[in-house]
Amino acid sequence: MSNSINAKAVQDVFRLVLKSKGAIQAVTKEILKEIPRRLVNYSAFGDPSLWSPPYWPKGYTPGHFINNWQLGVDTMPANELPGTDSVDGIAAIARMHKSIPRWPVGHTYYFVNNAPYAALLESGLHSSQVGPGGMVALTVLEYPQIARQAEINYSKAN
Repeated sequence: MSNSINAKAVQDVFRLVLKSKGAIQAVTKEILKEIPRRLVNYSAFGDPSLWSPPYWPKGYTPGHFINNWQLGVDTMPANELPGTDSVDGIAAIARMHKSIPRWPVGHTYYFVNNAPYAALLESGLHSSQVGPGGMVALTVLEYPQIARQAEINYSKAN
């Protein structure tokens, strides 16, 4: 009799562990999807008339910075991407979302922008559109809120 109770208890614990792992994977994936949205939302969209001093690199095209947001999984992207994206960054966000593995827990993630003027934008020295907090710094500050909201969203859906 005690063997069957123990077997049931083990099965219950196993189900709980599987459910918890599923929750952790889902919440992690939602967090990883929100971070690109924030980074793009806080990014300046190339209006050189707003830059101080008014300077742009040779060959600059509006939307190039937003297009260069990249997500590396276990490896940091090192290359600048060609091309541009729209002000809402739909293509960049979709590209980063596509990089998120099916089982996201256990990886190291790198959100990077390899445009040559990215550090200037982050520091607020290149554009009056982005405050001194920068896109990455603001997203880091908001991380606890992002994580809480992902957990709330998961709880509501399950």
